[in-house]
Amino acid sequence: MSHPNQFNANSRHPSNGNLIPRSNRRSTETAYSSSASESAQSDSPARRNYEPGTGAHFMAQSGWSNRDQYGRPRQHSVAPVPTPSAVFPIFTPAPRQTHQQPIQQQRHVGSVPAQEEPHQITFSDGPNYKRIYLFALVLVSLMLLSLIVVLVVLLLTNVLVFVGFSSSSAPSSDRLATALPLPPSLPPLPIPMEQPHLVTRTFECELYVLDQANQAYSDPNSFEQFQAQSIVQNALLSVMEHSSLRDLSPNVIVERIENSGADLHVTFRLSIVILEQQNNAFQEQSVRNLLLSEAGLLEAYLNRTNVDRSRISVKRTN
Repeated sequence: MSHPNQFNANSRHPSNGNLIPRSNRRSTETAYSSSASESAQSDSPARRNYEPGTGAHFMAQSGWSNRDQYGRPRQHSVAPVPTPSAVFPIFTPAPRQTHQQPIQQQRHVGSVPAQEEPHQITFSDGPNYKRIYLFALVLVSLMLLSLIVVLVVLLLTNVLVFVGFSSSSAPSSDRLATALPLPPSLPPLPIPMEQPHLVTRTFECELYVLDQANQAYSDPNSFEQFQAQSIVQNALLSVMEHSSLRDLSPNVIVERIENSGADLHVTFRLSIVILEQQNNAFQEQSVRNLLLSEAGLLEAYLNRTNVDRSRISVKRTN
Protein backbone atom coordinates (compact mmCIF):
# COMPACT_ATOMS: atom_id res chain seq x y z
CA MET A 1 0.00 0.00 0.00
CA SER A 2 1.56 3.27 -1.14
CA HIS A 3 1.35 6.66 0.59
CA PRO A 4 -0.53 9.37 -1.38
CA ASN A 5 2.34 11.97 -0.95
CA GLN A 6 5.06 9.67 -2.30
CA PHE A 7 6.00 9.21 -5.92
CA ASN A 8 6.07 5.77 -7.38
CA ALA A 9 7.77 4.51 -10.45
CA ASN A 10 4.91 5.76 -12.64
CA SER A 11 5.16 9.40 -11.27
CA ARG A 12 1.86 9.63 -9.41
CA HIS A 13 0.75 13.24 -8.59
CA PRO A 14 0.69 13.87 -4.83
CA SER A 15 -2.59 15.80 -4.78
CA ASN A 16 -4.98 13.72 -6.83
CA GLY A 17 -3.07 10.52 -7.00
CA ASN A 18 -3.50 10.26 -10.77
CA LEU A 19 -0.68 8.95 -12.82
CA ILE A 20 0.93 11.40 -15.28
CA PRO A 21 3.04 9.80 -17.92
CA ARG A 22 6.51 11.16 -18.33
CA SER A 23 6.13 11.63 -22.05
CA ASN A 24 3.16 13.97 -21.57
CA ARG A 25 4.87 16.08 -18.88
CA ARG A 26 7.15 17.89 -21.34
CA SER A 27 4.29 18.64 -23.77
CA THR A 28 2.25 20.09 -20.92
CA GLU A 29 5.11 22.41 -19.91
CA THR A 30 5.59 23.55 -23.52
CA ALA A 31 1.88 24.35 -23.91
CA TYR A 32 1.87 26.29 -20.65
CA SER A 33 4.86 28.40 -21.71
CA SER A 34 3.35 29.18 -25.13
CA SER A 35 0.03 30.23 -23.60
CA ALA A 36 1.86 32.46 -21.13
CA SER A 37 3.81 34.16 -23.91
CA GLU A 38 0.64 34.74 -25.96
CA SER A 39 -1.09 36.31 -22.99
CA ALA A 40 1.94 38.55 -22.40
CA GLN A 41 1.95 39.64 -26.05
CA SER A 42 -1.78 40.37 -25.96
CA ASP A 43 -1.26 42.50 -22.83
CA SER A 44 1.74 44.45 -24.33
CA PRO A 45 1.25 48.21 -24.83
CA ALA A 46 1.75 47.88 -28.60
CA ARG A 47 -1.30 45.58 -28.95
CA ARG A 48 -3.61 47.48 -26.66
CA ASN A 49 -6.44 49.49 -28.20
CA TYR A 50 -6.84 53.01 -26.82
CA GLU A 51 -9.65 55.41 -27.44
CA PRO A 52 -8.73 57.85 -30.20
CA GLY A 53 -8.12 61.41 -29.07
CA THR A 54 -6.89 60.50 -25.62
CA GLY A 55 -3.42 61.01 -24.24
CA ALA A 56 -2.79 57.27 -24.06
CA HIS A 57 -3.64 56.91 -27.75
CA PHE A 58 -1.25 59.76 -28.64
CA MET A 59 1.54 58.27 -26.55
CA ALA A 60 1.02 54.83 -28.13
CA GLN A 61 1.14 56.37 -31.62
CA SER A 62 4.34 58.27 -30.73
CA GLY A 63 6.08 55.11 -29.55
CA TRP A 64 6.34 56.00 -25.87
CA SER A 65 6.15 52.34 -25.03
CA ASN A 66 9.61 51.90 -26.60
CA ARG A 67 11.20 54.68 -24.50
CA ASP A 68 12.69 54.61 -21.03
CA GLN A 69 11.80 56.88 -18.09
CA TYR A 70 14.14 59.59 -19.50
CA GLY A 71 12.50 59.66 -22.95
CA ARG A 72 15.39 57.94 -24.72
CA PRO A 73 14.78 54.95 -27.08
CA ARG A 74 15.10 51.60 -25.42
CA GLN A 75 18.04 49.47 -26.49
CA HIS A 76 17.07 45.83 -26.73
CA SER A 77 20.17 43.93 -25.90
CA VAL A 78 20.63 40.26 -25.68
CA ALA A 79 21.70 39.02 -22.29
CA PRO A 80 25.37 38.13 -22.42
CA VAL A 81 26.25 34.53 -22.20
CA PRO A 82 28.32 34.01 -19.09
CA THR A 83 31.82 32.98 -19.89
CA PRO A 84 34.31 31.44 -17.53
CA SER A 85 36.19 34.74 -17.35
CA ALA A 86 32.97 36.62 -16.47
CA VAL A 87 31.76 34.09 -13.97
CA PHE A 88 35.16 33.77 -12.38
CA PRO A 89 36.91 37.19 -12.68
CA ILE A 90 40.44 35.96 -12.44
CA PHE A 91 43.56 37.20 -14.16
CA THR A 92 43.74 35.99 -17.75
CA PRO A 93 47.33 35.62 -18.95
CA ALA A 94 48.41 36.92 -22.33
CA PRO A 95 47.90 34.51 -25.21
CA ARG A 96 50.86 32.39 -25.97
CA GLN A 97 52.70 32.63 -29.19
CA THR A 98 52.78 29.80 -31.60
CA HIS A 99 56.26 28.70 -30.54
CA GLN A 100 55.22 28.89 -26.84
CA GLN A 101 52.12 26.64 -27.00
CA PRO A 102 52.36 23.16 -25.52
CA ILE A 103 53.15 20.24 -27.71
CA GLN A 104 49.63 18.82 -27.30
CA GLN A 105 48.04 22.05 -28.61
CA GLN A 106 50.48 22.33 -31.50
CA ARG A 107 49.52 18.85 -32.61
CA HIS A 108 45.79 19.81 -32.80
CA VAL A 109 46.13 23.16 -34.57
CA GLY A 110 44.14 21.91 -37.56
CA SER A 111 45.29 20.88 -40.93
CA VAL A 112 48.28 23.27 -40.97
CA PRO A 113 51.44 21.14 -40.99
CA ALA A 114 54.17 21.80 -38.45
CA GLN A 115 56.59 22.87 -41.18
CA GLU A 116 54.36 25.79 -42.27
CA GLU A 117 53.61 27.21 -38.78
CA PRO A 118 54.79 30.84 -38.45
CA HIS A 119 57.71 31.46 -36.13
CA GLN A 120 58.50 34.93 -34.77
CA ILE A 121 62.16 34.25 -34.02
CA THR A 122 64.29 34.97 -37.06
CA PHE A 123 67.99 34.46 -37.47
CA SER A 124 70.07 36.72 -39.71
CA ASP A 125 73.39 35.84 -41.18
CA GLY A 126 76.22 36.81 -38.83
CA PRO A 127 79.09 39.05 -39.91
CA ASN A 128 81.98 37.54 -41.69
CA TYR A 129 84.67 37.69 -39.02
CA LYS A 130 87.31 36.32 -41.34
CA ARG A 131 87.10 39.40 -43.55
CA ILE A 132 87.22 41.70 -40.54
CA TYR A 133 90.32 39.99 -39.16
CA LEU A 134 91.95 40.04 -42.56
CA PHE A 135 91.27 43.76 -43.00
CA ALA A 136 92.65 44.54 -39.52
CA LEU A 137 95.77 42.49 -40.24
CA VAL A 138 96.39 44.32 -43.51
CA LEU A 139 95.89 47.71 -41.82
CA VAL A 140 98.35 46.93 -39.01
CA SER A 141 100.89 45.65 -41.52
CA LEU A 142 100.67 48.87 -43.53
CA MET A 143 101.15 50.97 -40.40
CA LEU A 144 104.23 48.99 -39.36
CA LEU A 145 105.66 49.25 -42.85
CA SER A 146 105.15 53.02 -42.94
CA LEU A 147 106.83 53.34 -39.52
CA ILE A 148 109.85 51.40 -40.73
CA VAL A 149 110.13 53.60 -43.82
CA VAL A 150 109.99 56.76 -41.72
CA LEU A 151 112.73 55.49 -39.39
CA VAL A 152 114.97 54.61 -42.31
CA VAL A 153 114.51 58.05 -43.86
CA LEU A 154 115.32 59.76 -40.56
CA LEU A 155 118.48 57.70 -40.14
CA LEU A 156 119.63 58.43 -43.68
CA THR A 157 119.14 62.18 -43.27
CA ASN A 158 120.97 62.20 -39.90
CA VAL A 159 117.92 63.59 -38.18
CA LEU A 160 117.80 60.61 -35.85
CA VAL A 161 121.17 59.36 -34.59
CA PHE A 162 121.76 56.39 -32.30
CA VAL A 163 124.82 56.79 -30.09
CA GLY A 164 126.30 53.69 -28.50
CA PHE A 165 128.30 54.12 -25.29
CA SER A 166 130.73 51.44 -24.22
CA SER A 167 131.00 50.61 -20.54
CA SER A 168 134.81 50.37 -20.61
CA SER A 169 135.78 53.65 -22.23
CA ALA A 170 134.21 57.09 -22.20
CA PRO A 171 133.11 58.62 -25.52
CA SER A 172 135.48 61.00 -27.16
CA SER A 173 134.74 64.66 -27.67
CA ASP A 174 134.71 64.25 -31.48
CA ARG A 175 132.00 61.57 -31.30
CA LEU A 176 129.91 63.72 -29.03
CA ALA A 177 130.39 66.67 -31.33
CA THR A 178 129.13 64.72 -34.34
CA ALA A 179 126.35 62.90 -32.51
CA LEU A 180 124.79 65.68 -30.49
CA PRO A 181 123.29 68.60 -32.38
CA LEU A 182 124.67 72.02 -31.61
CA PRO A 183 122.44 74.30 -29.56
CA PRO A 184 121.03 77.24 -31.45
CA SER A 185 122.99 80.42 -31.14
CA LEU A 186 121.53 82.80 -28.63
CA PRO A 187 120.86 86.37 -29.67
CA PRO A 188 123.25 88.91 -28.19
CA LEU A 189 122.16 90.24 -24.89
CA PRO A 190 121.02 93.84 -24.99
CA ILE A 191 123.50 96.29 -23.62
CA PRO A 192 122.10 97.69 -20.41
CA MET A 193 121.39 101.34 -20.56
CA GLU A 194 123.56 103.48 -18.43
CA GLN A 195 121.67 104.63 -15.40
CA PRO A 196 121.60 108.39 -15.02
CA HIS A 197 123.88 109.67 -12.33
CA LEU A 198 122.02 111.89 -9.91
CA VAL A 199 123.66 114.32 -7.56
CA THR A 200 122.36 116.40 -4.68
CA ARG A 201 123.04 120.10 -4.57
CA THR A 202 122.68 122.07 -1.34
CA PHE A 203 122.41 125.83 -1.00
CA GLU A 204 122.50 127.93 2.16
CA CYS A 205 120.09 130.87 1.93
CA GLU A 206 119.43 133.96 4.07
CA LEU A 207 116.56 136.43 4.08
CA TYR A 208 115.14 139.14 6.35
CA VAL A 209 111.53 139.63 7.36
CA LEU A 210 110.91 143.30 8.15
CA ASP A 211 109.58 144.39 11.57
CA GLN A 212 109.09 140.84 12.93
CA ALA A 213 111.71 140.85 15.74
CA ASN A 214 110.59 139.45 19.12
CA GLN A 215 112.37 139.32 22.46
CA ALA A 216 111.27 135.68 22.91
CA TYR A 217 113.26 134.66 19.83
CA SER A 218 116.47 135.34 21.78
CA ASP A 219 115.96 132.06 23.70
CA PRO A 220 116.49 129.15 21.24
CA ASN A 221 114.54 126.78 23.52
CA SER A 222 111.43 128.94 23.89
CA PHE A 223 108.02 127.96 22.56
CA GLU A 224 107.79 131.14 20.45
CA GLN A 225 111.11 130.29 18.82
CA PHE A 226 109.89 126.78 17.93
CA GLN A 227 106.52 128.06 16.65
CA ALA A 228 108.06 130.78 14.47
CA GLN A 229 110.58 128.32 13.03
CA SER A 230 107.78 125.87 12.07
CA ILE A 231 105.75 128.63 10.36
CA VAL A 232 108.73 129.79 8.28
CA GLN A 233 109.69 126.23 7.25
CA ASN A 234 106.12 125.35 6.11
CA ALA A 235 105.92 128.59 4.13
CA LEU A 236 109.22 127.92 2.34
CA LEU A 237 108.19 124.31 1.48
CA SER A 238 104.89 125.52 -0.01
CA VAL A 239 106.74 128.07 -2.12
CA MET A 240 109.18 125.45 -3.48
CA GLU A 241 106.38 123.00 -4.35
CA HIS A 242 104.72 125.66 -6.53
CA SER A 243 107.95 126.80 -8.18
CA SER A 244 109.99 125.43 -11.06
CA LEU A 245 111.99 123.28 -8.60
CA ARG A 246 109.01 120.97 -7.83
CA ASP A 247 110.37 118.19 -10.12
CA LEU A 248 113.79 118.24 -8.42
CA SER A 249 112.59 116.98 -5.03
CA PRO A 250 113.27 120.19 -3.11
CA ASN A 251 113.80 119.97 0.64
CA VAL A 252 113.95 122.93 3.05
CA ILE A 253 115.37 122.87 6.58
CA VAL A 254 115.29 126.06 8.71
CA GLU A 255 118.50 126.13 10.69
CA ARG A 256 117.89 129.20 12.90
CA ILE A 257 115.94 132.40 13.29
CA GLU A 258 117.27 135.39 15.25
CA ASN A 259 116.59 139.05 15.82
CA SER A 260 118.48 141.52 13.70
CA GLY A 261 117.43 144.91 15.04
CA ALA A 262 113.71 145.29 14.27
CA ASP A 263 113.84 142.57 11.61
CA LEU A 264 113.86 138.78 11.80
CA HIS A 265 116.90 137.08 10.29
CA VAL A 266 116.08 133.60 8.80
CA THR A 267 118.75 131.10 7.75
CA PHE A 268 117.66 127.91 5.91
CA ARG A 269 119.17 125.16 3.74
CA LEU A 270 117.72 124.20 0.32
CA SER A 271 118.55 120.77 -1.22
CA ILE A 272 117.65 119.61 -4.75
CA VAL A 273 118.41 116.44 -6.80
CA ILE A 274 119.71 117.02 -10.33
CA LEU A 275 121.59 115.16 -13.06
CA GLU A 276 125.31 115.36 -13.09
CA GLN A 277 125.18 116.89 -16.54
CA GLN A 278 123.06 119.74 -15.14
CA ASN A 279 125.58 120.60 -12.47
CA ASN A 280 126.52 123.89 -14.08
CA ALA A 281 122.90 124.84 -14.80
CA PHE A 282 121.97 125.52 -11.18
CA GLN A 283 124.21 128.12 -9.60
CA GLU A 284 123.69 130.49 -6.70
CA GLN A 285 122.29 133.17 -8.97
CA SER A 286 119.61 130.82 -10.34
CA VAL A 287 118.37 130.01 -6.85
CA ARG A 288 118.44 133.71 -5.82
CA ASN A 289 116.40 134.68 -8.87
CA LEU A 290 113.87 131.98 -7.94
CA LEU A 291 113.53 133.36 -4.40
CA LEU A 292 113.07 136.89 -5.72
CA SER A 293 110.33 135.77 -8.12
CA GLU A 294 108.48 133.90 -5.38
CA ALA A 295 108.92 136.55 -2.66
CA GLY A 296 105.31 137.72 -2.98
CA LEU A 297 103.96 134.19 -2.41
CA LEU A 298 106.28 133.79 0.58
CA GLU A 299 104.96 137.02 2.10
CA ALA A 300 101.39 135.69 1.73
CA TYR A 301 102.27 132.48 3.58
CA LEU A 302 103.92 134.54 6.38
CA ASN A 303 100.67 136.38 7.20
CA ARG A 304 101.18 139.37 4.89
CA THR A 305 104.63 140.26 6.13
CA ASN A 306 107.31 142.01 4.06
CA VAL A 307 110.55 140.38 2.89
CA ASP A 308 113.57 142.56 2.19
CA ARG A 309 114.44 141.60 -1.39
CA SER A 310 117.76 143.44 -1.33
CA ARG A 311 119.15 141.24 1.43
CA ILE A 312 118.38 137.80 -0.06
CA SER A 313 121.63 135.83 -0.39
CA VAL A 314 122.40 132.29 -1.63
CA LYS A 315 125.59 130.28 -1.14
CA ARG A 316 126.38 126.79 -2.50
CA THR A 317 127.76 124.41 0.10
CA ASN A 318 128.67 121.36 -2.05
